[in-house]
Amino acid sequence: TQLQPSSRRASSSSSSRMMLRNAFPIAALLLLVSVLVAIRHTASQMAQLHRLSRVSPVARRQPRGGWIARQTVQEPWYTTSDTVRRTTDESYNGAIAMPWIEPNHKRVMPKTNDGRGRRAVIVALNVEDPRKELPPWLDRCRSPDCEYILFADKDVAVDTDDKHLVTYPSSFPKGYGFFGLRGRFQMERALNGEHHFDYFLRVDEDGYLCVDSLLATFLSLPQQRFLVSGRFHCDPEKARMDENFMLLSRDAVKYFIDGWANGSLPFHGDSTLALNVGTQLARLHTTHGWTFQSEPLRIRWDEPIKDTDSCNTHLWFHHLTQHQRRVMHTKVTSTIRPGGVLNNTGCGWPDGLPSFKNLKSVQYHRGHRGQTLTHDFRVPHSISGKES
Repeated sequence: TQLQPSSRRASSSSSSRMMLRNAFPIAALLLLVSVLVAIRHTASQMAQLHRLSRVSPVARRQPRGGWIARQTVQEPWYTTSDTVRRTTDESYNGAIAMPWIEPNHKRVMPKTNDGRGRRAVIVALNVEDPRKELPPWLDRCRSPDCEYILFADKDVAVDTDDKHLVTYPSSFPKGYGFFGLRGRFQMERALNGEHHFDYFLRVDEDGYLCVDSLLATFLSLPQQRFLVSGRFHCDPEKARMDENFMLLSRDAVKYFIDGWANGSLPFHGDSTLALNVGTQLARLHTTHGWTFQSEPLRIRWDEPIKDTDSCNTHLWFHHLTQHQRRVMHTKVTSTIRPGGVLNNTGCGWPDGLPSFKNLKSVQYHRGHRGQTLTHDFRVPHSISGKES
């Protein structure tokens, strides 16, 4: 039976209305998605503008890769006669923006002939007298994977011709109480010199560094950004690693050097380097996701030396006499086992770190008369993130 024209028109009209009813939810959904995308984009732009509002005009550039804007330097921070007391440095022009950290951003490493990323270690060693016998392990620290810099006072470096030697400014006070001042100078010299390095290691003169084990261990680790490694004290109030072995990745060194330079990070030259770095550990770990000894390291203190090659099982030995260092050097072989790693946090735990506190101030004793000093290590709120 054929439909009449009027019936066909009614059926077509009904079909059109049904299609419109079905299309309306789809159109509404597409509109909602578009609105949500626009809102998210606007929020992202507002967040970026908010971050940039905390940055000086000099430093307002593309915020990628945890950059830190450069500043024009008039004179070194250590040339002032009031070096020890200054925690900010007016001799630096411009302002530096502290980076917002992107933990998943991987830096492209230069390739060696075997195709792996080159991760060189630069070792900073403070020597009491460079004219005397130097630690024998320095012979095994060779380019391109290892390089060392010797630091000494000018008065003991007279008539010393060593291309590795750098002298401290004559204005630097002497003594253990000013290791922060000297440690900062070491980090800055390594960063600003003609050196390629991915790890900065500061060690004491009275120890033995197993260079081959060190390189084998760190070359076998995955590359990590903002890494701080060492033997950490278990006391949360100390919040630091032991100063005789401190290893930081290059970006961590740059973070502290730039922060100390522009005053956004506290610095006290008459404190130790370990305290100037260590008081920021809890904030950097919880707020910025920094890595602290995520891989257990082979580090030993005050244990008897075995007759065998102990560098097969450890990286560093501390508190050794000159004779002990010589004997140990004769036992070192080229047989390295980077997988045989022993953890030593100093807390008796199988792994992990102490629960560090966000320290606002540190009080400690210095000098023969037991002088008590209290330093404020708080960070400005605009830099500290979640820290109150």
